[in-house]
Amino acid sequence: MHRAHILDLLPIGIAVLDPRARIRYSNRCLSGLLRSSNEIAINDGILSVRSSAHNRVFSEALSQLASGSADGPIGFTIARSKLHPLSVVLTALRPGHPSPPVPSGKRIVALLCDPDFPIQPPIPLLKQLFDFTPMEAAVASLMLQFRDTRTIAGELAISHETVRKHLKAMFAKTHCRNQAELLHVLLFNPAILLFSTDQYHLSLPMIQRIHGT
Repeated sequence: MHRAHILDLLPIGIAVLDPRARIRYSNRCLSGLLRSSNEIAINDGILSVRSSAHNRVFSEALSQLASGSADGPIGFTIARSKLHPLSVVLTALRPGHPSPPVPSGKRIVALLCDPDFPIQPPIPLLKQLFDFTPMEAAVASLMLQFRDTRTIAGELAISHETVRKHLKAMFAKTHCRNQAELLHVLLFNPAILLFSTDQYHLSLPMIQRIHGT
C-alpha cells in the first residue's frame, strides 16, 4: 500500500505544509476535521485557525520551523465549548524523511487530534485480535467510543452486572487488572485505525446478531 494511503488509516489529521501554510498533502482524517470543525479552515489552499489568538500562535510556530530556529514539535490546544480541546502539533520534516510526495522546499507537518472525532472500531477485528466473544468485542468497541459501563449496558440491551462480567473476562484475556489498563491496551492496537466500518456499526440488527437472536 502506498504510504499516503497508509496515512489515511490514522485517526489523526495530518497535513504537509509549505512555509506559507499552503497544504501540499492532507490525509482523510484532516478532510473530515475540516468538514466538522469550526476551529480550523482552508482559504485558497492555506490552512488557518479561525481564532485570531490561536492563529497567531500557529503562524509563529510555522515561521520558527520554516526558518530553522526550531525543529519542533511545537504544540497548543484550542478550547471548545461542550467539546474536548482540539490539539495541534507542528514539526519540521528533515531532508530525506519519508513523507507523501510534495514539491521541493521546506516541509512542515501539522498534526491535529480531535478527541471527539467518531471512531467505530470493527467488532470482528477486535474478536480476532483478543479472542473476545461477540459481546466482549461489542463492549470493547463501545469502550473505545468512551461509553461508560451503564451506557454500554443500555446500548447492548444487557444488565450492568452482565457488562461487569464481560469486563472480567476481557481482563483475563488481555492480562489487565482494571478498566483503565484495558482501555490503554485497546487504544494501542490496530482496531482504532480508520478502516471502512459502516458494516460494523452497532445497529439494532448487529446487536441482535451479537445476542444470537
